[in-house]
Amino acid sequence: MKVIAIATADFLPYVRRLVLSLQKSSTDFDLTVYCDSADAFAALRNSKGCSFQTLSEIRSLGVKRAKFTAYARALADYGDCVYLDADIIALGDLGGLSVPGRFAGCADDLSACTFIEDKRHPWPGDPSLVNEAYVNSGVLHLPLALRDFFEHMRALSLSDASWERHIFPGMLYDNHFLCAHLNREKIPVALLDERRYNWQGFRQDGVLQVARMGNALINRTSGEPLSLVHFAGVRDIDDLLCTLPVDVSSLLCEVSSEGVSSPRHEFTRFQAALGKQFQAPLADDFVMQVYQRFRHELLQVADGDWQQRDFCGKESYLSDASSMLSLAYSRPNTNTLWSGLKCGGAYLTGDEYNYLERLLHHANIRTALETGAGETSLLLRRNDIDAVALEANQGPWLDRALAAGCKAFHVPFSNESGFDAEGLKAALQDMPKQVDLVFIDSPIGSVARRRAASQILREVSARFVLFHDACRDADNLFRVQAEHGLRLVDYYPSARGMVLFAFDGIVQAPVPAEALEVVLRDATCAISILACPDRAAVGAGISLTVELRNLSSQVFSSQAPRPRALPITGWTRTAQPSSGMATEPRSPSPSTQATWPRSR
Repeated sequence: MKVIAIATADFLPYVRRLVLSLQKSSTDFDLTVYCDSADAFAALRNSKGCSFQTLSEIRSLGVKRAKFTAYARALADYGDCVYLDADIIALGDLGGLSVPGRFAGCADDLSACTFIEDKRHPWPGDPSLVNEAYVNSGVLHLPLALRDFFEHMRALSLSDASWERHIFPGMLYDNHFLCAHLNREKIPVALLDERRYNWQGFRQDGVLQVARMGNALINRTSGEPLSLVHFAGVRDIDDLLCTLPVDVSSLLCEVSSEGVSSPRHEFTRFQAALGKQFQAPLADDFVMQVYQRFRHELLQVADGDWQQRDFCGKESYLSDASSMLSLAYSRPNTNTLWSGLKCGGAYLTGDEYNYLERLLHHANIRTALETGAGETSLLLRRNDIDAVALEANQGPWLDRALAAGCKAFHVPFSNESGFDAEGLKAALQDMPKQVDLVFIDSPIGSVARRRAASQILREVSARFVLFHDACRDADNLFRVQAEHGLRLVDYYPSARGMVLFAFDGIVQAPVPAEALEVVLRDATCAISILACPDRAAVGAGISLTVELRNLSSQVFSSQAPRPRALPITGWTRTAQPSSGMATEPRSPSPSTQATWPRSR
């Protein structure tokens, strides 16, 4: 069976899939690919049953208009032939596409073309033309008997006026043009089974229509196997293959790949595609830890015989469920500051700082002991809290706390024994045995944090215990609560969660929620552009790094349910663009009173 296709160089990966899948199918085929440059397809030149011809019209007309030249040339050179779009994967024998002496295609009711209101008259440039037969042009049988018709079509495709009359601008081109002339010339159409030979059998309205049985994909409606998968309208086939159910995607990838080996070997080829990511230091190298953990879990699942593997009795399908849970609640780094305090990553978020500060005032906190030194140490000091911070790891967070005058101590920690006994004693020697608040937000790791909490609560007594990362560490919270007789007082539902406990006998109401809106009486603020490009093309967008500094006595929110725009008039340029342009409003106060939720 003679098969033709048409493709540009950027479609090489899809053409490779088509070729390999045809070779693995039981189809007796001879494929010619018309392309913009045969040299661009040199890697496939020696593929069995495959040849490439440069078609100059692809460059001069575009691939969609050039199809009609390809049809006419193929009929002249080969006679009857089957046309396949390059975005097709063959799954079985395609001999049924050959309908000697007749034009054949799969019916398309245009239901996916919601932009066409009148399906009966779908050609805006020729509104009187009636749609009696419409096919999808991705799979066609072209008979030699219609050589003159397709030569006429080729000539029409060269005319801009003729072309534009029978397309749907911006949406449908060669398919619409072909079907317009099939209807104008009343060409008989032999209909092929669209569920077997076209996109309708695989996906409709984004919903998968197949189930895998053995080495076949079975259409759920017809109960018949698909002979091919046509990815019509899919912009990124690789992305789709990576999101389909794994039993379906693995079959499609297998039949369209060569030399498939073990999962680990194939994964090494996947990793080769990541090499360029590490040619320069990463902006956030924690992403490597995320990848490496997922890689470990993926390969643990992929190895072995799935049909024989028995997970019965195992605690989890994951080999290290706690690490995966920790990753799920890890927050990316950010340049955002909350009242000058760093947010995201290892630090609290703005709304969590806000909750902590409100807690200090609501519960009349005057003394505190925290595990983990850094930004919260600064917050406690700003609020005149007599606090001690225990830090298990040296780092800039500890240096920042010490530089600000906080009482922070480096106390080594091990998962086996907890904080170093001598170091802990030294750090707590001037600390009262009774404190208002113990704040647990370190060390890293669920088990380590539970050990730290229990150890601290044996050294001091407290009115309240506040835990960060409550969503991740639920097991810790229940264990520590049971061990020390704690009573739940409040839960703050941030992304990672904060839970406040009190010891029995301590009566305390939850931290009141802030009013959703307050009258904004003082809106003084300054906006600085911290970084901007030296040059920008006319009409092009640019990216600026901006700092909004609140100079008022009230608080602004970036998470308002109904945010208000603050009108700012007049700008003063304080630096040249080459060094970054800083600006601030001359008249920062809004001309009218506005409301703004009270949270930073």
